[in-house]
Amino acid sequence: MRIAVLLLAVVVVCAWLNPSAAEPEKKPAAPDYKRDVAPILEMKCNRCHTQNKAGGKLITTSVPAMLKGGASGPSIEPGSPDKSLLVELIHYNEMPPKREKPRVTPEELKTIKAWIAAGASEK
Repeated sequence: MRIAVLLLAVVVVCAWLNPSAAEPEKKPAAPDYKRDVAPILEMKCNRCHTQNKAGGKLITTSVPAMLKGGASGPSIEPGSPDKSLLVELIHYNEMPPKREKPRVTPEELKTIKAWIAAGASEK
């Protein structure tokens, strides 16, 4: 009985000293389209993929346009970054074209992938 009480006291003290152990780990917030993703697309994609100049018939200026896609189909698949053509082309350094600078950085690609994984919301 004494051991059980002592063990209970140790558990209570440990929980009191480390309250975060009882709390579930918080996931980082999904990237915001307007704040995080749109600026990347504006700098790296929109010089060739706009309403006036739609390379591959793809427009990257809005989420609905990317969902509609271009000559190769939809460029993003919400919830599935690994099935999204946009991610594939950036990952394999096919887009933007190699002559274009600046290139998409690994951190920017990570942001795009996280946004798509979270559902690719425009809100």
